Amino acid sequence: MKRLLNKAIILALIAATWVGCSQDEVIVDCDVKINSAQESESDIQISLNLNVPDPIQVTSRAVTEGIKNFTVLCFDEEGLALVKETATFSATGDESGTLTVTIPNATRVMHVFANQESSSIPFEKGVTQEADLKDLAATANNMIYWGRIAVPADITKSSAIKDWWTTPKSISLLRSHAKVEVVNNNPAEFVLEGYTVVYTNAAGLAIPYDVTNGAYPTIEEWLNGDFIHAATGDNMVSGTDETMQTSGPIYVYETQASTETPASIIIKGYNTSDTDKKSKYWRVAFADDEGNQVNIRRNHRYTVSIEGSILFGDDTFEAAVANTSTANSAWLGIA
Repeated sequence: MKRLLNKAIILALIAATWVGCSQDEVIVDCDVKINSAQESESDIQISLNLNVPDPIQVTSRAVTEGIKNFTVLCFDEEGLALVKETATFSATGDESGTLTVTIPNATRVMHVFANQESSSIPFEKGVTQEADLKDLAATANNMIYWGRIAVPADITKSSAIKDWWTTPKSISLLRSHAKVEVVNNNPAEFVLEGYTVVYTNAAGLAIPYDVTNGAYPTIEEWLNGDFIHAATGDNMVSGTDETMQTSGPIYVYETQASTETPASIIIKGYNTSDTDKKSKYWRVAFADDEGNQVNIRRNHRYTVSIEGSILFGDDTFEAAVANTSTANSAWLGIA
């Protein structure tokens, strides 16, 4: 399937991985330093310095704003659960704060969740395994943040493990959603009346588990990979003409590409040069330069930039979604 581009239109669909710590477009990539460590026979109390992204102004899908709370899960060298703790977060500014939590000194792996309801996370000390988290459903109506820290395999002595936990290190938290937005850069030629997203998952998973390799990816592996860990089933969400918005982001869960129900952005508007100023609809597919559909990945930003007049178009929202005529579709690539 080939995309159609006209000289009068330059639309670009851009997928950009969110990086940094102080902006709303980012993954949470935070410096973590130990302010203090108090040791007992079984526990280490640690305080983590981290930055928090700007609160998100959400206009769709009822995704809550910002980071509300933290839950920490600790596992031993066998991957068995040690403790589930609610971490204390003390804000020092709009984008910074201190996360304090007490962990067992036998901890080899730590999972950090933000905004995930603690009661939804399976936990039974000595029974629950780390692998039991891989299909954890993201708490509804929340933007879930998740990160994982593991002691390197070549560190085996208890004293060395304690030293490792009490040295400065960094943690990155991935958002459970992707961000979709349409920007009209030439209102003199095109009037944007609204946009929405169709055929994306109605539910998501909290953790980006790598099913193929049977492992939790590092941030680097996730960034360099092409895999997603999406909820299965036919529970899809489709926007409607009535729910279109004219600005701001739409947050959606990771979604596997499908030829039957292709995830797409529906744009509504008209060209100022049109004498009747009649609204038209265009479908922008999540596709590459060859017209092949791609997965929607968490923690990515997808932006459609409108640079001028748009030709073709459908007369109704339903016709654009159905895409019965290729000539009336705006098939765009992801750069």
